[in-house]
Amino acid sequence: LSLPSESLAPGQVFTRTYDIFIGPKNNALIRSLDGDKGDVMDYGFFGPISRFLNWTLNILSNLFGGENNSWSWGWAIVVLTLLIRTVMWPLHAKSTRTMKRMSKLQPKIKLLKEKYPDDPNKMNQEMMKLYREFGVNPMGGCVPMLFQIPVFFGFYNMLQYAVELRNQ
Repeated sequence: LSLPSESLAPGQVFTRTYDIFIGPKNNALIRSLDGDKGDVMDYGFFGPISRFLNWTLNILSNLFGGENNSWSWGWAIVVLTLLIRTVMWPLHAKSTRTMKRMSKLQPKIKLLKEKYPDDPNKMNQEMMKLYREFGVNPMGGCVPMLFQIPVFFGFYNMLQYAVELRNQ
């Protein structure tokens, strides 16, 4: 708890009120309280993704029996992982396709490096021509991964801070 510094004149009265919650950082429980107390659930930089995944995990756990089933959280994590992988599959497939095409070009790129060892500009021009000829984007394998990383970091943070999973 940190408070801003206040300067009071002699005889001046200042009153501050607080709401104190003592309990687990259970996302659903805290968000059910009045006001904006849900902001206490700080998952870090990937918070919006983690909050959505936590909400989805709780729904899946309830579908598998919730508190009445000791396996509900395990099945919820498995299904959520499968859902994430299914949603990410097109990006993963595009990245893999691009990397396979790039690997097929490696022998030709090696020949270009041998042909133009002292002229890097000419070598880069020839490589770009080769990429255009085969329809390969050198960044095509990396860019899809940049969209996947926040989801996986958010998933990891959500699992790390999900108090619902304690003792499960």
